[in-house]
Amino acid sequence: MNSKEIITRTLEFNNPERVGRSFWDSDLLGVGCDVKTKATDWEKVDENRWERYDEWGNLWARVDPTSKGEVVRGVLEGVSDIDSYEFPDFSRYEDYKVVEQFVAKNPDKWIIGWLPGFTFNIARKLFRLENYLCDLLLEPDKMHKLDRKSTRLNSSHNA
Repeated sequence: MNSKEIITRTLEFNNPERVGRSFWDSDLLGVGCDVKTKATDWEKVDENRWERYDEWGNLWARVDPTSKGEVVRGVLEGVSDIDSYEFPDFSRYEDYKVVEQFVAKNPDKWIIGWLPGFTFNIARKLFRLENYLCDLLLEPDKMHKLDRKSTRLNSSHNA
């Protein structure tokens, strides 16, 4: 019984030979698109700091080469930047070829795909969370405009 059959039987409560697993030798594999519009690789900038830019243009930092890091400077400094901000282009078919190749190489696994972000997640990174929450209260019309732009972005590459 392969991984895909084990997961299917687990979900169907149909006596799999073992319970499906998501840890080492996982029955599930994850893959996402390969859009690199504004993203950079991690770069060591001093003894205890690594930095990179994500696909949105936000600056991330971490203290060692193993941590995930966090946004330290959002690409948008204020609500006045919303109109001029150019979202990354997630519509290019070529950026999704890695997904096709991954699925073809792993026919016996369940593949979990991910997209680059959803409305709240995108906005909180563009502004940093504390600024985003404040601006939701202080500038709701402009923040809703940003939410609508990012929702359209997601629906266009989900279609």
